[in-house]
Amino acid sequence: MKIVAAIDHDRVRQQLAGLAERASMEVAFVPQVAVHDLTGFDAAFLEWREEESAEPLMEALRMSARLERPTRIVVLVPKGAHKLFRRAVASGAWDVLYSPPEQGELEAELEELAAGSGELLDPEARQQFDQIRETSLVGVSAPFLACLERVRKAARSDANVLLVGPTGSGKEVMAHAIHALSRRRAERFGAVNSANLEGHLAVSELFGHVKGAFTGAEKNTDGWFTAVGAGTLFLDEIGNLEPATQVKLLRAIEQRTFNRLGDTTELPFHGRLICATWKDLNAAVKEGGFREDLLARIDQYRIEVPPLRDRPGDLRLLLWRFVEKHSRGRKVDFSQTAMDALERYDYPLNVRGLESAVQTAITNMGNRTIILSQDLPRAIQLGPSVEQQEPDCAIRIPAGLPYKEARDAALISVDGIYLNRLLRVHNGNQSAAADAAGVDRKTFAERLARTKGGQKP
Repeated sequence: MKIVAAIDHDRVRQQLAGLAERASMEVAFVPQVAVHDLTGFDAAFLEWREEESAEPLMEALRMSARLERPTRIVVLVPKGAHKLFRRAVASGAWDVLYSPPEQGELEAELEELAAGSGELLDPEARQQFDQIRETSLVGVSAPFLACLERVRKAARSDANVLLVGPTGSGKEVMAHAIHALSRRRAERFGAVNSANLEGHLAVSELFGHVKGAFTGAEKNTDGWFTAVGAGTLFLDEIGNLEPATQVKLLRAIEQRTFNRLGDTTELPFHGRLICATWKDLNAAVKEGGFREDLLARIDQYRIEVPPLRDRPGDLRLLLWRFVEKHSRGRKVDFSQTAMDALERYDYPLNVRGLESAVQTAITNMGNRTIILSQDLPRAIQLGPSVEQQEPDCAIRIPAGLPYKEARDAALISVDGIYLNRLLRVHNGNQSAAADAAGVDRKTFAERLARTKGGQKP
């Protein structure tokens, strides 16, 4: 492997030279201004300091993108130069390291480069990622860019990924991005909501069934483990998976084989697994609701997806992206009062809730070109201070209950707060609220009835 390096830091130069020699790699050290042609180099290490112009680096990135086989560019920025780090990530660098790198970090970088993951930045992958970035992955805040960087790194391997984040934060979009950047991008991407999987139907949905396996099974049917082929299978809300299904999933992951319901024939699983949850699965393991061995298998590489409240610098970018998406070419603007209300709100439904609010506002504004505060959903008009004073925001636990019953009562109370808030946001529309919560309407109605002491409908 041939590497070109424009690095002034003597210790980093010596370390890179020594590691490359031991790994039988060729390294050519050049001044930064001498990086005019990347043709023939597999990788480049470029140092970027705050006092320097970004143009040489930007030109190197543009130069790499034009090559038939792009050079993988690793950018080194000074420790503490967080703005440079974020800008380098956003500009398409293969990786960004703080300089001088931590012990073992440079060696690990060379190992990744030698592993042949350079095809992840070929023009097709770059184009797919750019399309997702344009339409869905919008943001420049530090937590968001850090999340994107882990997405790019996850795409370089076949490790099982666990996406952790609150409802509506964009976990499925992140899963799509990992797939689009990976070597599996030409294969199928399949998404399954584990919250909707129950009993033998869960096993059938995942692994398929043969004719006669259960009442109504009139023909052999493939499940998602077959349907995705060598692609990516995304299991959303994995924390809701029933214990019996957890056992079958664990076996399929460990042995890379499975069998359809009602059949003993072993079938191979060639795909890659990405799971997502808003729950604390470590706590679920301690409480007995989730298998510890399964968590270890799906959590080989964890990505924390930040809630919208931790991305204040991204709110306006997202707002205008959703206006562009839903306004159908109309010129739309926000009154200052409406913008103030949008920026005060805490968005319990995160990015999904923000998009829903924009859709509601555009519908309510009629033929006007300005979105007023009264066009926004009522919860946003009221603002967080009013909403926090609403009577349903107290968790109610009857005194004198044993621990397990008290915990169940608390969970029911939390369900009541969450579900009723969703209903208010969606003006009482249960179907819309259920969709925002990521469950089907029947499940939503059942859980809502439970919070009121009612029976399942």
